[in-house]
Amino acid sequence: MWDFFKQNNKREESDTEAPRKKGILLFFFILWDELWELIKLNVIFIAFCIPIVTIPAAITSINKVTMFFFIGKPVNTFEGFFETFKAEWKRASAIGWIYILLLGLFSFGAAVYLNFFANIPLFLISVMMVAFLLFVGFNLFPSLAVLDMKTVAVLKNSALLALLRLPQNILTLVIAGGLSFFLVLTLPVSLPVLMLLYFSLISLITSFCAYYTFKKFVFDKPEESIEDTQDI
Repeated sequence: MWDFFKQNNKREESDTEAPRKKGILLFFFILWDELWELIKLNVIFIAFCIPIVTIPAAITSINKVTMFFFIGKPVNTFEGFFETFKAEWKRASAIGWIYILLLGLFSFGAAVYLNFFANIPLFLISVMMVAFLLFVGFNLFPSLAVLDMKTVAVLKNSALLALLRLPQNILTLVIAGGLSFFLVLTLPVSLPVLMLLYFSLISLITSFCAYYTFKKFVFDKPEESIEDTQDI
């Protein structure tokens, strides 16, 4: 059974030397070329999220694999996920649960201010904080996954990049949020997609945003700079 997950999907050397696609073409090329790996990755992610407490580490690990797809580094889906899970378990859990609690708190606040108090200003502030935290998350978990940075630098950079790449983050949120809304709206028909592809596809979308953000602000040659990155 484990051979299914551990099957190596590394490119042959001749493949890695081929000219790489750029921009949105790169996204769709990876989506098509790595579709089977994305399905396996989705199943692995769901399995690792079952204990609940492991969710932040699992999010970091799935981002490791999808970020490596864009960076162009060979990665074994299961080994890449599991090694990151072990290496980043403590840090990802501590940062991730604080992040999730803050996101939940402001989401709850937005619902309360709108439905019970009809306080539009506080509702809008809560919504903006939710959006800002989501933008931070687009960079936070990929940073934990692939950048060799101290925790303070990761947090600072993620917050800065949430603002510096505001249009791209908004577009990413609209696409990921729209896809999520559509799949929820079409349940139970969309259940197979949720179980087989949804989480890895969302990770691929957010990693696409993070990859070009890191390429612009963090490093010039991502494939050479992953383990030697300074804060902004």
